Amino acid sequence: MMQETKQTLTVTRKSLNRVDVVSTSGRIDASTAPILEQSLKTCLNEGRYRLVIDLKDTAYISSAGLKVLIATLKETKKHRGDVRLANLSHNLKETFSMVGLVPDLFKVYDDTLDAVGSY
Repeated sequence: MMQETKQTLTVTRKSLNRVDVVSTSGRIDASTAPILEQSLKTCLNEGRYRLVIDLKDTAYISSAGLKVLIATLKETKKHRGDVRLANLSHNLKETFSMVGLVPDLFKVYDDTLDAVGSY
């Protein structure tokens, strides 16, 4: 009998100056993307439009996760904000590049503090 393992995603948030850093840990796929979406919507609902997504502990992101990030980016831009990405693994950099999201849509930083400082 095969045992099914449930994928989980942990999302944490902290504020640095006027920037919110949202850190993810785990896989972002169709089943976990709503967790990320809810956390990002909370930021937007609080009028926080300068976001850094720290993907250091995220090994995989599916199209569902990319959709959440793009929708969040569009909303922040309406309020003169932005979504910047930090600590992408080589695989995530390839994923974002392959679908044309980097460097055209998202700015990517090697370090969270560099991303925060870029605002």
